[in-house]
Amino acid sequence: LVLACEDNDEIFFETITLAPMDLTLVDFSILDDGEKNWLNDYHARVYETLSPLLENDVREWLKKYMNL
Repeated sequence: LVLACEDNDEIFFETITLAPMDLTLVDFSILDDGEKNWLNDYHARVYETLSPLLENDVREWLKKYMNL
């Protein structure tokens, strides 16, 4: 989920729910470098935020799943 926010008449989006994206649904051949970087950065943020809350086996699965 994202929240639309406004600050000084500037509108931006704030991510309020973090979950890994299903990479089997992503066609990487049509993504440009910026989109690939965004996806990798998002997954890094998901991992950094959630990994301390997970048991070791789930943490390792998440890391491998997201190709980190």
